[in-house]
Amino acid sequence: MMCDFKSHLKQLRFAGDLLMELGAGVELATAAAPHLFLPLACAANVLKNVAAVTSTSTRTPIYKAFAKGENIGDVTAKGECVGNIADLVCL
Repeated sequence: MMCDFKSHLKQLRFAGDLLMELGAGVELATAAAPHLFLPLACAANVLKNVAAVTSTSTRTPIYKAFAKGENIGDVTAKGECVGNIADLVCL
């Protein structure tokens, strides 16, 4: 049974964001359990990489939904800038 990718973009993007946060949490847990550093670090990297794949695969269709006509480049540039600013604010 296959799901329609386009009809679940927001849910997939949200799931990817949750996976990224979970991966960051597992990364932080390595400090609390140094004897489990390697398995926890590996699990965190797997979670963060799956989140990255989910994020990049949903980005273009979401940006296309915001584009009017042929300005997908403008929408993408602005979306990436907002993401970078949000990352800087979180730091």
